Amino acid sequence: MKHPLQAAACVLMCLLLCSCSASSGEKQIFPICMSLDRLPDGRLQLGVQVSSMDPAQGYAVFSAAGADFDQALEILGASMPYPLHFGQLRLCMLGYALAAEQPLRTLLEPVAALRTLRPDAAVTVAMGSALETMTAQQPDLGVRLSTYLDQLLARLRQERLAPQETLTDVLSMLGSDRGDPVLGLCAVNQNAAGDSSGKDKSSGGQEGEKAQSVFHASGSIAIGEPSPGSDLPPALTAGAMPRQGGNPVEYVGCITTGGGRLTGSLTAAQTRLFLLLRQEARVTSSSPQEAIIRIPKQIPLTDASELVTTLRQMDCDGLGVGAALARQYLDIPSQHAAQPDDPFRSTHLTITY
Repeated sequence: MKHPLQAAACVLMCLLLCSCSASSGEKQIFPICMSLDRLPDGRLQLGVQVSSMDPAQGYAVFSAAGADFDQALEILGASMPYPLHFGQLRLCMLGYALAAEQPLRTLLEPVAALRTLRPDAAVTVAMGSALETMTAQQPDLGVRLSTYLDQLLARLRQERLAPQETLTDVLSMLGSDRGDPVLGLCAVNQNAAGDSSGKDKSSGGQEGEKAQSVFHASGSIAIGEPSPGSDLPPALTAGAMPRQGGNPVEYVGCITTGGGRLTGSLTAAQTRLFLLLRQEARVTSSSPQEAIIRIPKQIPLTDASELVTTLRQMDCDGLGVGAALARQYLDIPSQHAAQPDDPFRSTHLTITY
């Protein structure tokens, strides 16, 4: 009888230990979005958007300011009833003024160093205040904000209207020679925000049990009406889409970088062409002074040439031209001496099929 009693005691101890772990895990606050801004007095403002746990209240936003990210996080955490856990973070939203004033690496490294951070969080740059943009966003169609953002970003990436880069990808590219990363672009559409439903925009606008989710429980993207494939308006970008209703925050377009800093932005049409080129184009070299970018025949040469010219004017090697040429030079020892210091910016580029 000795062994059965010991086995029963072990089972009881395991159950008790599991119960304690589950209880402690519930006493945490899980931000869905994070915002970073520079205040007029020079302090860094950190904001988080979290579920209020009450469907009628939607989502709450909390913020704090400090001399740097760590201090702002310390102050914010001291004001919360439970520890902050970033394992559910979907978006890190940067105010444009903050993102443009310093190297991206120094701005994003403290965020990436968070011990609980979700590794595939997206990085977007808000046109204006990131905190105000984050506060304005709300999920559509009766789903949780986390599910809504997962589905929205997945669809936009699938349709090449938003970049694929995550926070981990951006930092990896900034620390390598694979080319310059691009960031997501977001902005508040005042036309969409101006509906007359009377719902509080900062609360998320959930309707609890009255709303019906249109997403599959599995979280996969449903197959519906295919995109017509028509050309997008040339100037279409986040914050200026001709629509009304729904989430007032739009995530269409992208922000370019060069030398580790922000350099400009691409419209929806430019973003779609850029992401297609990055996937399909191939860089070859005919001499140390000239590189050839071969593109699929379905892409007009004029459109591709205009975009590549725009990228060079923005100092953005988003297609990885410099990296491709550097690899070719390394493969040919006799050309080492002829290798330019900055292949992307000094080599003549030719676009062809």
